[in-house]
Amino acid sequence: MNIAVVGGGASGMMAALAAAEKGADVTLLERNEILGKKLRQTGNGRGNLSNEAMGAQYYHAQDGARIRRWLEEFGTEDTVAFFGGIGVLVHGRDGYLYPRSDRAEDLAECMRLALGDRGVRIRTGALVKSLWPGTEGSVQGTPAEKKPESGKEPGTGWTIRFTEDGQTIEASFDRVILACGGMAAPKTGSDGKGYYMLRQLGARITEPLPALCALKTAEEAAEAAGVRALGTVRIYAKEAGAQGAPLPIGKATGELQLVKGAISGIPVFQVSGEAIRLLNKGEQVTAELDFLPGMPRQAWEEALRQRCRPGRTLLQLFTGAVNGRLATELLKEQGLAADRSAEEVLRESPEKLFMAWLSVKGWKREVIGSSDFSAAQTSTGGVPLSDVTDSFEMIHFPGLYVTGEMLDVDGLCGGYNLQMAWTSGYLAGRAAAGEVSEL
Repeated sequence: MNIAVVGGGASGMMAALAAAEKGADVTLLERNEILGKKLRQTGNGRGNLSNEAMGAQYYHAQDGARIRRWLEEFGTEDTVAFFGGIGVLVHGRDGYLYPRSDRAEDLAECMRLALGDRGVRIRTGALVKSLWPGTEGSVQGTPAEKKPESGKEPGTGWTIRFTEDGQTIEASFDRVILACGGMAAPKTGSDGKGYYMLRQLGARITEPLPALCALKTAEEAAEAAGVRALGTVRIYAKEAGAQGAPLPIGKATGELQLVKGAISGIPVFQVSGEAIRLLNKGEQVTAELDFLPGMPRQAWEEALRQRCRPGRTLLQLFTGAVNGRLATELLKEQGLAADRSAEEVLRESPEKLFMAWLSVKGWKREVIGSSDFSAAQTSTGGVPLSDVTDSFEMIHFPGLYVTGEMLDVDGLCGGYNLQMAWTSGYLAGRAAAGEVSEL
């Protein structure tokens, strides 16, 4: 079996290794000069390759049952065993799995060495421009003119056109695995080229959107910019113009980061994908931040009475509980200066102080957008799962497989997106090489 893998990232390298292990003749085409350019940056360079807590509930996808089956076929334990087999020792930290060296570079390098050991031909600097069904040799006309009707069986294999060292090359393969990445981190090569080629064939693509990124807010909150604090973010949404209270759609706890005109940090990343999808539908999205998670609201209300002592300024009421810059912003939003006397404000406008105080437990921000793809860790959208088989072969384009971020499935922070890359790459590679899936 002669197989081309387009894309030398996480899922592409895994697919190539899995196919070669089954005896296939594999060529890996990578547009960059190095393999795994994005992989080498993952986990802040430490390589968070998977998670001990693994399951379909950690992913957003059309069909959670299929995610569960795929993970049962090749999940966390399989990933650890696979990397152990190519020289990567794995250790855990709070459930997050990393290479023992804590270097993402080592993941990519060990995979590169294993590709060589298994005889995979690696062609870096090879930018794939188009592909189409059939292997007629020198092709007249454009690939778009050669796209098959939906569901039509292609001729024999697939033809790929790519550029390398300034030359345009056409090569034929029995099967092709597209592992071009999504839209996140375009400087690493994930710029949507794979989606473009699939659209040229007539395939459906769910609109890609940023995910695992910061959310922009209508309010600048300049006084609190730079604050990092433990907290819980809750996201609410409702259709524009709809009556009634917004519906909760997600929450996460951890270190929140406040920047001018945005909220960030891992908890925000965890809920960002759903918030962005709803914004894209025209819904109104609100974030509510609780900077004292675990402390009942009633206890915080009582704390105000205990702290209101003679001679205290408003800012001093918050000292020891809330970051001073955050407290200054909360007071400012109620028209209160942080250095004003607490006794004076309690006499003149106690409701404003109460509002600022209670904002610590429920600071509402109107979400108006997000970081762009360049600042996102992954992207939503892509090839609908309903358009692929359980071995990741495209239903309407036999012999063509898609893996990793090209699929319309995205996971939380914590190694989940890399696990889906390993899972989809492994299963697609084995299937393309002729192994029949038992799913």
